[in-house]
Amino acid sequence: MELPVFLRESRSRLYSCETYFLGKTLAELPLFLIIPILFTSIVYPMIGLQPQLENFLIATAIVSLVANVSTSFGEFDKIKL
Repeated sequence: MELPVFLRESRSRLYSCETYFLGKTLAELPLFLIIPILFTSIVYPMIGLQPQLENFLIATAIVSLVANVSTSFGEFDKIKL
């Protein structure tokens, strides 16, 4: 849905492809971090993992990285080569 708007604005030289990608990534960053943190905060104590803060932060970082990589693969799949 964004492609026609992006192409029109890119042809008008309003911004470059890199600027668009960086802006979109920064705008979606809070969402991509809040959801994994919320998920880990709920699931971590429910499954009885070690209650130390360091272990919780490591688990949160791993879940966030896996979620972001999964999202990236999903976005990559949409690209028509």
